[in-house]
Amino acid sequence: MKKRMLCLLSACLAMILLAGCGAKDVAYLKDIRKIDQYVTLGQYKGLKAEAVKSEITDEYMDMYLEYMLSQLTTYEEVTGRPVQLWDTVNIDFTGFIDGEQFEGGSSEGYDLEIGSNSFISGFEDGLIGANIGDTVILDLAFPDPYNNNPDLSGKPVTFEVKINSISEGIIPELTDELVVSFEIPDVTTTEAFRARLKEEFEADAETVYRQTIKEQLAKAVTDNATVTVPEKMTQRQYDMLMKQLSKLAAEQNMELKNYLLMYYNLTSDNYEEELRKTAEESAKQTLVFRAVADAEGITVTEQDLEDNISYDAKQVGMTPEEYKASLDEASYEEYVLSIKVLDYLMGEAVITEPAELED
Repeated sequence: MKKRMLCLLSACLAMILLAGCGAKDVAYLKDIRKIDQYVTLGQYKGLKAEAVKSEITDEYMDMYLEYMLSQLTTYEEVTGRPVQLWDTVNIDFTGFIDGEQFEGGSSEGYDLEIGSNSFISGFEDGLIGANIGDTVILDLAFPDPYNNNPDLSGKPVTFEVKINSISEGIIPELTDELVVSFEIPDVTTTEAFRARLKEEFEADAETVYRQTIKEQLAKAVTDNATVTVPEKMTQRQYDMLMKQLSKLAAEQNMELKNYLLMYYNLTSDNYEEELRKTAEESAKQTLVFRAVADAEGITVTEQDLEDNISYDAKQVGMTPEEYKASLDEASYEEYVLSIKVLDYLMGEAVITEPAELED
């Protein structure tokens, strides 16, 4: 849990450090360029990483499309037949224990999908075969234990259930007409829709695959180095992290301590210590990436910055100009440099599948 929490915080910090006042932090840049004072690199070529890329099979696509179409289900009332499995029935019901109604055991006009297992065992099955207007008597028992209300655990119960209406779920077919209604540019047929979805899934799988590898390489290259982190670098990143987390908490009308507990499992007793550790690790990684860049002649060009700003701006619905104005330039340059360094490390790495997947 702690490891995952630190990973989440590190990811949060990586994004937070892209935002800022928009001015170049000269002192910060001077620090990270005095790299020999702070970093002695260990092994960074030929690092090992394990990852497997998800294969987007036809079976996977069929399952996804079936799920997607199920989310577009519409319901039509039916007459002239009894309740069947997967129907949605509108019911009035009253529950009795020892002949007396009990609290929470009655409702009117309740929509229940038969087969959803929303009610206790026997309730839904007992309505199959009933017709509109019928009143069904169900002699059942609460499960033991019954976590929803422990006081009812194991108790016999009788429900009187009236069937008001029966509705049948209609799952649409994937047709060209349905695809056109999605209004996806240049996609007007089922074949084109399926192909576009597969492309997106494959792109996502590639992203996850590369990210998994890069996270391992970033840790390995940092662990292999000897690093002294200037306190002012740690403090800078800690201050930015605290500022942004406080902002996120305020946007949800939450106190910071409650926000950190809910989203990062940090208690009020230790969150400052853990956030400072995260900030220090981020500063350490920044220095190590800079050292690798210097050793290999990796630089960030104006074109690199423009390309990344254009891409990132599109992801958040901003113009490149708006996005650039919101950036801390020093942090963003380091962010782009980290992308290039990780691409380099990945090209030099030994990547294998996890041992349990190998025959």
